[in-house]
Amino acid sequence: YGIAGAFFNAEESSKVTYRGSDLYRHTDNFARARFFYAGTKSLNVGYSINGAEYKNQQLSGIEAVNEFVVTADSINMISYYVGSGADIFGVSLEDTVGVVLDNFALRGILGMELLKIPLDNLQGFQNLLNYDIIIVQYGTNLTTSSLSDFTYYEDEMNKVVLHLQSAFAGTPILLISTADRSHRRGGQFATMENVPVIVRSQINIAKKNGLVFWNLFDAMGGNGSMRSWVTHQPKWAQKDHTHVSFDGGRELSRRFMMAFEIEKLKAKKRRAVYP
Repeated sequence: YGIAGAFFNAEESSKVTYRGSDLYRHTDNFARARFFYAGTKSLNVGYSINGAEYKNQQLSGIEAVNEFVVTADSINMISYYVGSGADIFGVSLEDTVGVVLDNFALRGILGMELLKIPLDNLQGFQNLLNYDIIIVQYGTNLTTSSLSDFTYYEDEMNKVVLHLQSAFAGTPILLISTADRSHRRGGQFATMENVPVIVRSQINIAKKNGLVFWNLFDAMGGNGSMRSWVTHQPKWAQKDHTHVSFDGGRELSRRFMMAFEIEKLKAKKRRAVYP
């Protein structure tokens, strides 16, 4: 597995195309495409920028994770065809300025599955990408569990954190708690009983491993907050009482940055008192 939790075993003449998007600002074009692949003696890759004629490149690599980089002034579309002979991890579309955010949305998992990604692969990506911060946020899929004791979850997630700390040595890790989630109880929507218990477990994980922690559950308003997010206008959460909307995501971003700036100010004052 690659850092995104997947890999693709290329067959002869496998093809893929990536395009810019006008859905968000600054995503309609890019200046650099980074093609990541596992170690191989020989891999034939063809690429086409903005619909131009394909160019061929013969690749090899001895590292767990290798890259082939294509740059241009403005890339709106890039296509690849790949010969057989290697596992492909994916492509990163980047600019040469600004912030690069890699959002790996691994649906339906609890977080413990990250242990399946080999340490060598994670370290290989860190050597190439040099992440400044790792953000981990899981827990929603645990809320439907009938468990009331999450000791096993804590133990397994402690292993996950150690795995990440070994792979991204020296890189700060931010753990974000699960959000509020509600279900119908007694004729009205209320917070699922397991949510506060899971949040306490995640606080324990952060304390034990020296992680930065942000309590998303509290930031939303704590117990019963999901119900108010669903009824808020514009809607901040979906009617499934589980997922926030785009507007809700923007509101959470605002609250996170507010908390970040407050903590940054506190740190600045501490340094002034204890230089």
